[in-house]
Amino acid sequence: MRTRTGLACAVVALAITLSSRTADACWCGYSGTVRDVAITEPMPGSDDCPVAWDPVVVRAWATWLVRLDRVLPAGMRLESFAGEATVTATPGGVPRTVAEISWGEDFEALFAAIARLEADSTRVRVARQQEAKVFTVQVFATRSEARASRVSEQLDRAGEVDRGFFFAGNAPAANPAAHVIRETDARGRLLYKVLVGAFVDLASARASAQALTRQTTLETFVRQL
Repeated sequence: MRTRTGLACAVVALAITLSSRTADACWCGYSGTVRDVAITEPMPGSDDCPVAWDPVVVRAWATWLVRLDRVLPAGMRLESFAGEATVTATPGGVPRTVAEISWGEDFEALFAAIARLEADSTRVRVARQQEAKVFTVQVFATRSEARASRVSEQLDRAGEVDRGFFFAGNAPAANPAAHVIRETDARGRLLYKVLVGAFVDLASARASAQALTRQTTLETFVRQL
């Protein structure tokens, strides 16, 4: 059974995709939403919130959320908080619980449970094979970590919002929308790149890039994460 705190934080989690800048953390972890699938996984006992916006984690979440959305039967919605998932349907506009699933924060187990709700074995097989393409908006690249950090901080102070499918950090809390990652170029030189958002569809990434271009003086472009 979910605790009162868990339910309150679950409500917070559903609002995360609208804004990543609020106050006073009640949990620390990851949250992602792709169409009819919304999953939040807090990290218990983490006072200092060690999680970071890691492209490896983002890509893994994207793939599983896309698979779950693909296998979820039509007309149903999947919501999960801390390893406890609920599948609902709304026949005639009235919500009805179809299944409650304890999946232990194991995406493979959650997928298997949702697959049992889908009678079409071909659809299940195709869903399991899905690999998400993840896009992001790059706003800056430099060989100086300090310069990249300054640009990232400027974007956050300006109130930029992460419009992507994925969130990492405290919730609710004042978390950065811009992220600095390290990559090497074709010559093997280390670069620091400032990215905003992660998207599982190209149109959303382009819309976010256009919004950033209008709001800042930085040139932006969409790239794969």
